[in-house]
Amino acid sequence: MKRIKPAEGSEIVADTVKQYILMHKNIPVAEMTLDTVSGAIVSVGSIYEAAHVPVGIPVRKGIVDRGGLNEWWRGRAIPESRAGIREALLS
Repeated sequence: MKRIKPAEGSEIVADTVKQYILMHKNIPVAEMTLDTVSGAIVSVGSIYEAAHVPVGIPVRKGIVDRGGLNEWWRGRAIPESRAGIREALLS
């Protein structure tokens, strides 16, 4: 099984991570890697448009604060307990 090393140095099984591009409407903002089990952002890659990073998330020297982005991301997630979520995700 292939392993990758995320920013904090611990190893994660590659089958549980997936690459995405964070979008603001039709504008690519940043590359990010998500843990598909926990939904957490494992790493943030290239930043395409720092001006479109979510409000309140620090970007210093071209690097997005992953902890802040994770906190924002958790607030945006749809809870598993929401009625009809499984059906919507399967369609």
